[in-house]
Amino acid sequence: MALAQSPEPINTFVGLTDTLATHEIRIYKRISITNCTEVFRLYESEKEGWTAELYFFYEAAGDKHRYYEKQLLKNLIDFDVLWFNITKTQVLHILPMDLFKYKFRRADEILCEDNRYVYKQKIISILDGVSYNLFIRQGDKTNSVNYTNPKTLLKHYPGVDELEYFCEMLDVVSEGFDIWK
Repeated sequence: MALAQSPEPINTFVGLTDTLATHEIRIYKRISITNCTEVFRLYESEKEGWTAELYFFYEAAGDKHRYYEKQLLKNLIDFDVLWFNITKTQVLHILPMDLFKYKFRRADEILCEDNRYVYKQKIISILDGVSYNLFIRQGDKTNSVNYTNPKTLLKHYPGVDELEYFCEMLDVVSEGFDIWK
């Protein structure tokens, strides 16, 4: 499937560069049980100002069955306010998921087994769901992260600030453009 780890094949197919504009966010949303990847793109150009787009990239049975649709999005609030609301969620600074997965392990209780103490841990594994690849640039600052099932994980692990920031950013995008509800 497309977007296994890299958005480059999608970018190439739909005609996007891999380089972000000076102020740009791209979110590649993939639902594991579908053959569609949605690409949200908000960027500012010197000539045209702010533009928001949503791409639907479909791939079935390999390269011969690819196509996409592009939709220009209408913002429900001012673009500058949207951009500030996105960047205030700390997505320019959040860590990759691998660096905070330790926060998903909880020592629920301490047990004595074989004359030694051990933690009994509860670990949640989500096999299907939604993954997001985020790319953002604001001037010289850039960040790219991949989060899998952030909303579901946040329900199980409240207080993980990286998940809170990421979900807040998704909410800003969803509410600002009336998508992904």
